[in-house]
Amino acid sequence: MKQSKAIRRDSKVVIISGSFKPDPEDRNDPGKIEHAVLAVDHLRDQVTVRGVNVRKIARKPTQENPQGGFDERECSIHISNVMEVGRYWTKRGGRPDDDDE
Repeated sequence: MKQSKAIRRDSKVVIISGSFKPDPEDRNDPGKIEHAVLAVDHLRDQVTVRGVNVRKIARKPTQENPQGGFDERECSIHISNVMEVGRYWTKRGGRPDDDDE
């Protein structure tokens, strides 16, 4: 439960496990691995992350949308599969764009 309290809406996270984990060649590129949190469900320990676990939802025809069709929407993943950006770069030895020299 501690981890779910640390991650909040609009915070930046990195996917650390599961099928949405970044490729090895992309791990040092902050733009490709950092994602924004859209929603957090503390009761189910689920988090919704922008651009991760995007599913196609079929929509029935309505008066506003007579043709119907498909919409894409982000679904939630378990909170143990994400890590805050600050903790991630601390474990990896710092951000690649930081010049320590």
